[in-house]
Amino acid sequence: MKTIFCLIAMVIGWTRIEASVFQLSGDLNYEITEPRCTFNLNGSIQNNTPGTSGTVKLVLWATPNPFPSPGYIVAEYTLGEINGGSQFSDFSLRTTSNVPAVTGNYYFTIAVAEYTSSGWRNVLAAQTGTRSLQNGNFSDQEKWTIPPGPYLKPDAALKLGEVLKLTVKATDQLNLLPIDSQDKSILTVGTRPAITVKDPLGTRNATRIYKVKTEVLNNKNVQAAVLDIDYANSNSHATITLYFRAKHSGCYKCEATETTGTETTWGNFTSQ
Repeated sequence: MKTIFCLIAMVIGWTRIEASVFQLSGDLNYEITEPRCTFNLNGSIQNNTPGTSGTVKLVLWATPNPFPSPGYIVAEYTLGEINGGSQFSDFSLRTTSNVPAVTGNYYFTIAVAEYTSSGWRNVLAAQTGTRSLQNGNFSDQEKWTIPPGPYLKPDAALKLGEVLKLTVKATDQLNLLPIDSQDKSILTVGTRPAITVKDPLGTRNATRIYKVKTEVLNNKNVQAAVLDIDYANSNSHATITLYFRAKHSGCYKCEATETTGTETTWGNFTSQ
């Protein structure tokens, strides 16, 4: 996203007609690096009414005045229903985000909203203070720099048993991801066209197409290895472009399509 920050929440609760009574124990916070938003809960959100709640979701708001007031929805995540006396506990949930292209100081608030017969109602809010925006960019956004060349021409083919280790560093906008969001993946080359991918989604079998082609990087034409991966028994796909700065290492760009949508990231890799 356009900034990275993690803020501890102060809780404000409202009693709403037809709404359940919720209690937040612990810290509810978030991290933003566009287009990612991660909601983190260290504690619990409990339904203190006897009956099952309506659908519950988290909503990150940016408002020019203290919440509740008109503003912009930056991110949402649907938690689902909570049975009476039950709770959601200790989670880290990733979703997409969209910071408005506005300028000024904005209040950022995580609202816990419940769907009732009268529509969505706020039942809790975590107010986190203000952030300064300049046309939708946070002033303290840290960028990741694509390593400078020269870049080497890749091998013409992958080798059986070759292992590629990828560490994501940034989003498509080159906004640096927090350390705890820098996912790692291990790709193991099998008998053509097989490849095995181990990443935060688990270990999955896939097929691969590998080719060497000319790409533009840092406004220069370079030779790169393009690895197209199709996952078995799903519509998931990834195109990983490898730029070799040394025989067995370099940086990469990954365009991945999963059930949750399409995401482009940058990072570093090694091969062995």
